[in-house]
Amino acid sequence: MLLRSASLLLVAGANREAVDKAGQTSLHKSAGRGHYNVVETILSSGSTTDDDTVLVDDTRDAGDVTRRLVNALDRQGRKPLHMAAEKGQEKIVRLLLEKNTSINKTRDGRSPLHLATESGSAETVDTLISAHRQSLTWTDKQGDTPLHAAARRNHAHLIPVLLKENVGLASKENKQGLNALDVAIDERSKDAAAAMGKHELWDTSLTYPQTKRGKDQKPQMYRMIKDMPEAAMNFIDRMVVEHKEESDDNSDVGRVWKYDFMYLYTRDPRDSPLEAMIWYKRWQCLEHHVVVKFLKCNWQRFGVYTFMAYLLLYVIFMAILTATVAIDASDTTYFETHPSLTVTFDGTCHIVCFNTIAVMLMSMGYMVKEVYQIYQKRLHYFGWRNLLQWVLYLSAFLYSLPVSTPLDSWKTEAATVATIFGWLNFAMYLQRVPVFETDVYIYILLIGKIFKSLIRTILVFLLYLLAFTTCFYYLASKADIPDSTAAGFSGFSSFSSSFFTTLGMVMGELNIQFFLDRQKHSGVTLVLLVFFIFLMNIVIINLLIALTLDAVDIRDVRARAAFNRRIHQAEHMLDKASGFWSAFADRARVLTWMDTNQPSCMDKTRQFLDITEVEAEMERTEKSSPEEQEDVLRRLEDMEAALKTVSLQLKSMGEMLAQQSKAPPVQTT
Repeated sequence: MLLRSASLLLVAGANREAVDKAGQTSLHKSAGRGHYNVVETILSSGSTTDDDTVLVDDTRDAGDVTRRLVNALDRQGRKPLHMAAEKGQEKIVRLLLEKNTSINKTRDGRSPLHLATESGSAETVDTLISAHRQSLTWTDKQGDTPLHAAARRNHAHLIPVLLKENVGLASKENKQGLNALDVAIDERSKDAAAAMGKHELWDTSLTYPQTKRGKDQKPQMYRMIKDMPEAAMNFIDRMVVEHKEESDDNSDVGRVWKYDFMYLYTRDPRDSPLEAMIWYKRWQCLEHHVVVKFLKCNWQRFGVYTFMAYLLLYVIFMAILTATVAIDASDTTYFETHPSLTVTFDGTCHIVCFNTIAVMLMSMGYMVKEVYQIYQKRLHYFGWRNLLQWVLYLSAFLYSLPVSTPLDSWKTEAATVATIFGWLNFAMYLQRVPVFETDVYIYILLIGKIFKSLIRTILVFLLYLLAFTTCFYYLASKADIPDSTAAGFSGFSSFSSSFFTTLGMVMGELNIQFFLDRQKHSGVTLVLLVFFIFLMNIVIINLLIALTLDAVDIRDVRARAAFNRRIHQAEHMLDKASGFWSAFADRARVLTWMDTNQPSCMDKTRQFLDITEVEAEMERTEKSSPEEQEDVLRRLEDMEAALKTVSLQLKSMGEMLAQQSKAPPVQTT
């Protein structure tokens, strides 16, 4: 109907070059709305209809009119080609190109390729690239290329089409200094960023973490790990290149992997990809075989030495602190009887031993280190482990103050807090030592699970505890016990003491003799005692243990312990990447690594002793290439599909047998 109307209007003498208020002709309108037949009719020069009616009166200048139509500009500088490209009308674009339309930019600098890219039509984009390859590098007023437009609109399927010419688009920056990958990250275009990571030109779009993009903006890898970890995984996959030397037996001995760690290295720990993995809990990135290899290589070259030095210094600190507290507890006059080890201060005449001064100086040094880490990490610093360290160092500092003030009344509490938190913190450090990592992690994990189980059941636990506390306190108050016997059971003299005594009885310290020695007792009291023993000491405690063990899979503990060790190693190396250790870290940094399939002496020893099976399996996974992993996944998917087909066939056979069994038997005469 639309085509017939257009034909009748042209026969009636309608002006094909007439424009509306926007400066658009009928060809603009038809091209933008995808009416291919109407566009073809408008562009027909000297053609006739079925009844031989001439559509164009003056056929002599029909070619000039057609050229003017296809090159007509509206008020925004757009041609019919722009209108068709904006809507992804590939057939109309091809027709207009056949009519020799010229390719130009609009007033805002966009080319037909820009508009076609924004529409998402791969056919239109490919047609325009074939017709005018130079428009790939054209930029609009913001400096965006068609690749920027594809990244902004998250058209991942257009990335390979635009990059196939390899004209430097991946690294081309707009006026804000951002390339297409930066635009994809800013616009949260996950699919487009992932497509750039899969492309062979990935390294031209991904910049090193030392290069910041824009003003005060994080590096590309940091932002991808934060907002789109799947896309970051595609780039990390590219950081290992597999080579295979020719061999006669086609064995794997000649296989070599080259790791490029430059994209994971940064001088500022706040911009490090490892920092993003830990802070935003992107564990899938931290478990990637390239990241695991990066941590392993740098830990062996640098991290393990700084960690052991720091651990040795911490052991010395705790040994001095513990010795000071022990001496102070065993002999309060120790400092007075050893004048050679004392320092006298003014007025107060407070005596301080040299090891107390050492505790004070070392705790001050640790606090200065923590302050520097706050400046370095900002909000990333705050966590329960750092809070534990602050409590330790502050309490140790207060305990070692060489003054006689009202603070002296706090010194006993400060010494107690410093000692307990110091050794708890030492247990946390042991998790990073490979020899102790699994066993220590199991204990810490179980303790955490028990506390979580207790928190979930704390209301019921307290209700039962308060019920028995009240009963026992009442029975104790009404007891008729000789004074000699009652003196040994003062734990029930008040409600608060009765509460803590009952809580201790839950843990196994049962004061059964207290109830048996009463001169007046009834069967209800003994029944209550038996009920308490069964309920609180057997049911409740074992319930907590059962809930804890149910939440823990021992088989998974080793893998989780190894993963936990990697987190601690990454945190330690980030802490030592700047400050005093930065010069040593830069010298020992591993930026590239060549890994072969040859088993090392340590691998052979492990295989012979059959130990650390999980870690050996992880190393074998690290050495497998992404292509091998994809091949294994593909085989598993094929096997799953085959199993589904077999199950469907068995199901259909079962239904047929069921129908046959329900059918009435055939009677024969």
